[in-house]
Amino acid sequence: MAQDSLLKEILDTLEDPDTVQLFATANGLVGDAEVENRLRELQWDKHIDNLWQEVLSDIESPPKKKCHSLNDGNQPSTSRQVGGGGESSDSKNTLTKPYYIWKRDTRTFKKNLARDTTFKVKFNDQWRGDKLLDIPTKLHEMFDDLLSEARGHDADLGRVVLSHPSLNNPIVVPLQSWENLNADVVMSEITKVLNSNESLPVDENLLVTIGSIDLPKGGGNPRKLPITSLFGPKNSLQRKRSLFHVENDNNLCMAISIGLCFLKTCKKVDSDVWNDLVREDSGTMLDHVIKHHTVTQSYYDNILKTQRKKKQTELAMWLCARAGVPNDRYLGLNDIEPFEALLDVCINVVSSRVGNKFVRVTEDQEKPRLYLYHVDTETEKHWHGIASIQGFFKTSYFCHTCLKPYKDKSKHTCATSCEICLHDHCPETEFQIGCRTCGRICRSKACFERHRKQRVVKKQSYPPPCDLFHQCKKCRVVLQCCKRSPDLHVCQEWQCPNCLEYQIGEHHCFQKAYGSNLEKRNKKFIFYDFETRQDDIFQCEQGYRPSRIRCEQCVKKQRQCLDCRLCKNCRDPSCGLQQHKVNFAVLQTSCHMCEKEELVDDATCSCCGTRCFKCSRTYKGEYVNPPCPDTCGKREVVFSGDDAAERFCYFVTSKHCKDSILIAHNAKSFDLYPVLEVLIDRHSIRPSKIIYNGSKIMYMHIAQKLNLTFVDSLNFLPMKLAKIPDAFGLQELCKGYFPHLFNTKANQNYVGPYPGLKYYGYDFMSAGDRKKLAEWHATKRDETFNFREEMLQYCRSDVDILRRGCLEFRNLMINVTTIKESTVLANGTVKTTSSIGVDPFDYVTIASVCMGIFKTLFLKGKKQIEITKDGKFDLYDIFIQNNLEGIRLDDSWTSLVDLREDESVQIGKRHFKSPIAVVPSQGYTKRDNYSKISIQWLEWLMEKSRQRGNSIAISHALNGGEYQVPGTNYRCDGFAKTPTGKGTIYEFYGCVFHGCPTCFPDDRNTIKHPSTNQTMKELYDMTINREKELKELGYKLVIVWEHQFKFQLEKNAALQQFVSTLDLQDRLDPRDSFFGGRTNAIKLHYKASEDETIQYYDFTSLYPWTNKYCRYPVGHPTIITDDFQVSQGTCFFFRRLLEIPGGFPTFIFFLVT
Repeated sequence: MAQDSLLKEILDTLEDPDTVQLFATANGLVGDAEVENRLRELQWDKHIDNLWQEVLSDIESPPKKKCHSLNDGNQPSTSRQVGGGGESSDSKNTLTKPYYIWKRDTRTFKKNLARDTTFKVKFNDQWRGDKLLDIPTKLHEMFDDLLSEARGHDADLGRVVLSHPSLNNPIVVPLQSWENLNADVVMSEITKVLNSNESLPVDENLLVTIGSIDLPKGGGNPRKLPITSLFGPKNSLQRKRSLFHVENDNNLCMAISIGLCFLKTCKKVDSDVWNDLVREDSGTMLDHVIKHHTVTQSYYDNILKTQRKKKQTELAMWLCARAGVPNDRYLGLNDIEPFEALLDVCINVVSSRVGNKFVRVTEDQEKPRLYLYHVDTETEKHWHGIASIQGFFKTSYFCHTCLKPYKDKSKHTCATSCEICLHDHCPETEFQIGCRTCGRICRSKACFERHRKQRVVKKQSYPPPCDLFHQCKKCRVVLQCCKRSPDLHVCQEWQCPNCLEYQIGEHHCFQKAYGSNLEKRNKKFIFYDFETRQDDIFQCEQGYRPSRIRCEQCVKKQRQCLDCRLCKNCRDPSCGLQQHKVNFAVLQTSCHMCEKEELVDDATCSCCGTRCFKCSRTYKGEYVNPPCPDTCGKREVVFSGDDAAERFCYFVTSKHCKDSILIAHNAKSFDLYPVLEVLIDRHSIRPSKIIYNGSKIMYMHIAQKLNLTFVDSLNFLPMKLAKIPDAFGLQELCKGYFPHLFNTKANQNYVGPYPGLKYYGYDFMSAGDRKKLAEWHATKRDETFNFREEMLQYCRSDVDILRRGCLEFRNLMINVTTIKESTVLANGTVKTTSSIGVDPFDYVTIASVCMGIFKTLFLKGKKQIEITKDGKFDLYDIFIQNNLEGIRLDDSWTSLVDLREDESVQIGKRHFKSPIAVVPSQGYTKRDNYSKISIQWLEWLMEKSRQRGNSIAISHALNGGEYQVPGTNYRCDGFAKTPTGKGTIYEFYGCVFHGCPTCFPDDRNTIKHPSTNQTMKELYDMTINREKELKELGYKLVIVWEHQFKFQLEKNAALQQFVSTLDLQDRLDPRDSFFGGRTNAIKLHYKASEDETIQYYDFTSLYPWTNKYCRYPVGHPTIITDDFQVSQGTCFFFRRLLEIPGGFPTFIFFLVT
C-alpha cells in the first residue's frame, strides 16, 4: 500500500501523457493500473483544453467603444439620422445603418421648462432577433444618433428612459448634465441593469424617451421663468430654521444670501480679540472680515436679525461693488463666479424648480462651501441662504463630495467619506491596511487608527467602528455586530423578512397570523371632497394653437379629431385639454371622542378639531392647552377659490393633523391627483409611499413626522356615494343634485333661475336617473339658484354622507371581528376578555381587509425550534405558559430560558409553519436561478465536443440540476465527470455579478452592486478566492466571462445558428397562472355588412364557486424537472403550450389531482 501511495504521488507530479509513458517504460510499469488511470486523466484534461482553446480561438478582443470627440464649437460631434429613413447629415451612413429613428411625440412641461421626446427605433433584418447587449458597438452608434436629436445645452440636465415589454421596469439613466451624458453612460446603465439573467430583444417595441430640463442661465433676463414655487403663509421656507430667510425689496437677495452664508463660515471672536487682530490693518471692517475669515460675534448676531435689513443691504452693496457685479438688476447663476473669486469660496445652488436638486456644483474640495437656495416662481425670483445643509435635507449628515444627504455613516462611502472609520475626509491611498480584528480594509494608516478609536459626537461617546462591524474574510459581507454575531455567520446566508431567521439557499416560509394592535384603535379621520371647474385648458409656453379647425372626419363624427386638435407649437396631445381646477373643498374630522356626536354647524372637538399655533403645542403626544375659544376646535373647514387645493394641503400638513387617515370617495381616480401635485409643487413634500393600480393612486402615505395616510373609500364601498345611505340605513341622508358643468369662473357669484338639465350631466345619465333628475328639476322651476350657497350645501352633504357611511362601515367591521371569551375562575366568577376587531382602514382594499380578517381570526400555525440535547437533534413545538416560551421535554414543560442555561442543550433556529405558504416574489427558484446565456455556452461546448468525436456530458440547471460542491455552499453552472479525479467545473461569469475588471476598470473600490452592496473589487476578489478553493479541492476549472462569450456570439455565425435552435424554457412561476380573466377581442373594429350580425360568446365565471367548494393545495410545492412519478392524491401544477385553431398559440396552466 505504501508503494502504491508513493507511485501515485510521483505520477501526480507528471503533467504530460508522453512523460508518463516514458516514465512507465523506463521503470517497467507499462500496463500498471495507476499509470493507466493517470494517462486517462491527462488525456481527458488535454481533450477539454483543446476543445476550449478551439472555442477561444473564435473570441477576439472587443474593440473599445468610441467616445465623443469635441469639434470647434466645443460640442460633441455626432452623426444624425432622422425620420423614417429620411435624409441625414451623411447619406452614405444612412443607407448602411441597420436602424431608422423617428420622433414619435414630444411633451413639454411649463413648470420647469422640461421636455420629453419619445423616439421609436425600427430595425431592419440585419439586427432582428439579436439581443440588446449582443451588439454593443453598433448600439453605441445608435445612441449617439438618438442623443444628438434631443441634446440640450451642456449646462442643462438630461436623462434617458428605455422601455420595452420584456422589461419589468424601464431602464433609467439618471438626470445629469448634458456635458456628461453620452452613449457611453447609456450603455453603462444598460449593462448594470441587464445582467446575464435577462435579455432584451432588438425589435420595433423599443422606445427611447429623452428628457431635458433647461436650467436658469442667470443674468438680467426680464422674462419671468414659469417654474414651480413654494406656497402659502408660514410655508416650508419660513418654517425651516436651516435657511437664512432673506426679506428684501430690492435686487440684492443673492448678495445678501452669499454674505450671510460667508459670515457663518467665519471664525467668531469677541471684541478684544478682534481689536488685536485688526489693530495694524487699514481698511473697512468687511475688508478685515474677508482677509482674516473672522467676524465679531456681536456683528454676526445683529446682522442675522430680520429687522436689520439696512445692515444686510450695506453688506450686499459692498460685496457687489468689490466683486464687480451690478446691483440694479436681478442676479442669476452666471453672477455667482465673481463672488466666489472675491471670498475664495465655492458656491453650490439648490433649486426648488427641479425638486430641490443641485443645479450648480463646484468641483473644488479645498475651499469653504456655501449653499444657496433658489426659488423661481411665475411671480417672483428669489434667493435664500442655506445655514445648515444637513437641516435643509432633514438628515444627520451630508457629503460635500458627492452632494448626498444620509443618516447612517456606515452605509455611505465615496471618494472622501469612509464607511470604515466613519470620517468625512478620508481620501483613498495606495497604502491600504487590513484589520485582523474586524477584517475590513482601511484606506490609509490614519484611517486604520481612527477606526480603532472611540468616537465622540456632540459630547457623547460611541464605540470604535472596529467593534461595531465585522467583514467576513471569505464572502466579504459586512455584519453589524449588534444584529449578527460574527461567530454565528455562515457564508451565503440571508435573513428571511418574514420569519427573520437566517437561511442558506432556498427557504420556504409560511404566512403568520396578525395580532391585535390596541394602541392604533384611537385614530383621527379627515373626510373631504373637492369641486372643480373645467373652463381652463392646459397650454404649452407658446399657447395652444390647433392644427386645423375642422376636417372631414370632424364633421362626420361631430367632434374634433386628434389630428386637428394637436397643438401646432408642441404637438403634445395634452395641450388644449380641459384642466380640472379645484375651486371648492370641504373637510370634516372625526375621532374616538366625537364620532358618535352629531356634526352640526360650529361643532368642535378638542382632539381632532382645528388648532392654531397658540394652542397646538403638545407634550408627550397630548395637547397642553384646549382649543382657543370661538376660533379653534372646529370639525368642519371650508376652502373656496382657485387656491382651495393649496390651502387644503397646507391645512392637512399642519402639526395638529398628523397621524390622520384622509378619506375621499373615488380619490384614486380624482381627488388624490390635485393633492399630490400641490404637495410636491407647492410644499416640497414628497410621499414616502404610493401604491398604484395602473395610473390610479390606491394608497398614499406621507411620513416626514406627519404620518398622513390617504385611502379611497371606493376601495371598501364599491358603490356610488348616493347609494351609501341606503346601504347603511341612514334614512335621513340623501345626496342631492349639483350642476357641475355650470361651475365656471364666470358663474361663481351667479344668482338666478336654476341652470338647465345639461349642466347636471343629464346626457350621461341612465334612463332612470334622467327621470328622477327631470322630476326634481321641475320642482325648482320657480325658485332662485344661489351658486355659492348651493355648492357649499352640496359639497357639505357629500362629505357628511361619506363620513357617516365610512364610520358605520368601520364600526360594523370591528364589531363583527371582535371575539369575546368567557373564563370561569377558581372562585366561581366569570372573567370576560375580548380581542379588538379588525379595522378596515388599516388596509388598502376590501380584499386586503378580508385577508386581514383571515390572518387575525382564522389562521393557525405552530412555532418550532431546533434543540440538540446530548448530541441528539430534533424539532420541538413551542408552547406558551405564563407568558413564557417553552417546549415539552421528557414529558414535562420546560421554558427556553432554563434550557439556555443547560450546558448539555444547544438551541438552534426557529421555524414557523402554517397552512398558507409565502410564495417567493421571484418564484420558487430565485436562488437557484440560471441564466439562459450560460446554458447556451454549455450546450455549445457539448456540441463542439460532439463534432470532435469525443462527447462531453456537462450537467447544468436544465439537464440534472446545478452541481453543488460537497462540503461547501458553492453551486456550479456546469459540471462534467472525468475518468479519474474530482471532475471539471464550468463557470460562466456574469460581468456585473463577478466584478469584471475589463468592463469595470475604473472606481472599482467605489462602484457597488445594487443588490449585494459589494464593490466591484470585492466581487472580483471573492471570485478569485472561490476559484482557488475549488482548485485546492482537486477540481479542474473552465471559465468564460460574459463579455467574451457575447462578443463571440456576435461574430460567430455557426454559434448564432446553433443558439437559435435551442429551446430554453423559463422556470415555472405559479403567479403567471393568474393572468387572464377578461381578455381583449381578436379584432378591435369590424364593420358588419347587411347580411352579417356580430355575436359574442360569454363564459360564466366560476371563480366564487371554485373558492367556496373546490380544494386548493396548501403549503409549498415539490418542484420536479425530470423523472415524473405520478402518485395517488398528488396535485400537479404544470404549463402547456396549446395550438388553438386560427393561429393563436397560448400557454395554459393546469392544476390536476
